[in-house]
Amino acid sequence: MTSQVLTFPTPKAAPPKPKREKWSNARLRDLQPGAKEYKQLIDDNLYLRVAPAKNDPDGNKSWLFRFKQNGKGKMHGLGSFPAVTLEDARAMVAERKRQRAHGVDLTTQREAAKAARRAESASFERVAGEWLALNKPPKWTEHHYGDVQHRLAMEVFPKIGRKPIATVTRGDCCDIIDAIVPRSVDLAHRCRARLKAIFDYGIGRDYCTTNPAEKMEAVMPSKAKDGYRPAILALQPLREMLATVEDLPAAPQIKAANRFTALTAMRPGEVRLAKWTQFEGLDGDNPLWRVPGYLMPTVKQMKMGRPHTVPLSRQAVELLQALHRYTGQCDWVFPAAAGALRPIGHNSVNHWLARAGFHDIHCPHGWRRSFSTIINEAHGSTKENLVEASLAHAKDDKVAERYNSAEYIAARRLIMQEWADLLLADADPADLMLCGRRRR
Repeated sequence: MTSQVLTFPTPKAAPPKPKREKWSNARLRDLQPGAKEYKQLIDDNLYLRVAPAKNDPDGNKSWLFRFKQNGKGKMHGLGSFPAVTLEDARAMVAERKRQRAHGVDLTTQREAAKAARRAESASFERVAGEWLALNKPPKWTEHHYGDVQHRLAMEVFPKIGRKPIATVTRGDCCDIIDAIVPRSVDLAHRCRARLKAIFDYGIGRDYCTTNPAEKMEAVMPSKAKDGYRPAILALQPLREMLATVEDLPAAPQIKAANRFTALTAMRPGEVRLAKWTQFEGLDGDNPLWRVPGYLMPTVKQMKMGRPHTVPLSRQAVELLQALHRYTGQCDWVFPAAAGALRPIGHNSVNHWLARAGFHDIHCPHGWRRSFSTIINEAHGSTKENLVEASLAHAKDDKVAERYNSAEYIAARRLIMQEWADLLLADADPADLMLCGRRRR
């Protein structure tokens, strides 16, 4: 029997690996750009990207680290050449390989570093500026926008404006609020609301990750309950209160604002924002103050939601004429200072009344309650509708309100004149009151 010899094919030798080019910084500088971008392999995972000639005749070059993550190819930039040399790039690749071997997610790490750099460059004032830009008129009215901008510049930016928003702490916010509370609890709450809104914007833009202005109500005094307006409701004590406060030193526009609020029974916010252009007929028989409906924040308080016309009493006209000598050069009837571009503050008159000893006894808004109580008591229910119209209160019947635009100017003028005669029976004339003792 013939034996068979088994033969096996000789395995083919693996093809030799192509020789890896030896690169140097000089050779890399000599790489020329092509018509299209290309990536030159330098080492394992290390590439040099060369921009096309049309973008940069010199061939802009930058380093890339190529790796796989979750089965997908990724590339991370390592900087531009020659600012980052070949030796630097190789060292950076070696470090990233070491990090990956230890389970570091390079993509997450890079995004976190980018966010940190972004947050570090984003000062609170810069982020607040972006937030304000989103709310420019017509989204907000000119006045409201200017008021928020002014409050931030006065109360907030001096303390934290230059700090990176991500580094602002709850303690920083408390310091700001604590400085405002002695002057105005309401202003402090409004300022906290602005801070919270800015931090919310910062979180949305990835400038910061937390909102330190949240949940601060527990460390802040409570605001006065809605609807609580302390007021003196008897005529003689009301006259005595007015004489007491007007004898206290104050700027003419503060004194005038208080008396004008009393004479017109208008909301303090509407009085504060009055402009000389809103008045007509001051030298005639039918002087009027036309309160525009666009004023903010008073537009939210104007329950009628439309402009309101106020017939002026003789004493109100005398007050405006006397005040014109002090503030007539301004747009505002009651400017913060002579020639000022802003009206008096929200709480200027209220602080003056409190300084005179009437805190929780009578406030500027209380004049409306005093007017309504005293006039209604004098006439019973016969003048109730005219009193409500004078206060710019809405009618209960919304359909009637929509179709009835009557303002009863002549009848309301008689009521406002009666009120002025009652209130100022023993008061100093307007010019004497304004030129009295002033606060320095």
